[in-house]
Amino acid sequence: MQTRVLIVGADAGVAATLRARLSAEGFSVQVTNTAARARSTFERIRPDVVLLDIDGTGTSSWRLLEHIREHGSVPVLILSEQAFEEDAVAALERGADDYVTKPLPFDELLARIRVGLRRARRAREPVLAGLRIGDLELDVEQRRVLRGGQLVRLTPTEYALIGLFARNPDKLLTERMLREAVWGERHASTHLLHVYIARLRQKLEQDPSEPQVLLTEPGAGYLLATHRSSARA
Repeated sequence: MQTRVLIVGADAGVAATLRARLSAEGFSVQVTNTAARARSTFERIRPDVVLLDIDGTGTSSWRLLEHIREHGSVPVLILSEQAFEEDAVAALERGADDYVTKPLPFDELLARIRVGLRRARRAREPVLAGLRIGDLELDVEQRRVLRGGQLVRLTPTEYALIGLFARNPDKLLTERMLREAVWGERHASTHLLHVYIARLRQKLEQDPSEPQVLLTEPGAGYLLATHRSSARA
């Protein structure tokens, strides 16, 4: 079955080029020029990855991203001419999985799409069942993370990260190990990792400013603590 790509908001010339080149790589590609129209297309085709051009869709992009996150964890790559770090962080905090600054060589965009797809597949792989830490329950095998009995929604990138920690409870994972495992060596970013660790803490910790589960080992990396009663931010 072909991998389905939905392109949203790109101008006609860029969209046509992307459609042709991605189709040549074996993808099934759908294009829509507005975020509002993209919602019905998303529901109809259930894409495996979304390329969302925020320059062509404006604030409606964020409403579409919220809708996608409410209905699943498909990888979403944001495309934008804005190269400012704060724009990338804002997009990631809203639930995007990657932020791509235009113009980007097609080969690199293709690599990022494939990284996102691999990350989503890894998030679905059996890892463990029934790891419980305080009021937090991790059942990555069933793709269920509960906090206080309530389901916690995670993006594919967040699932990939928590899956790595779940495979290695109470074991230090260096920043380099985490970056390369989740994003690949070519796309490793310390800042991006820090953003996602902060996002996971917001979702998993009772008090993100005083983490008890996802701990920082200063100058070394992070670990998922299953038996500690105190932590370092």
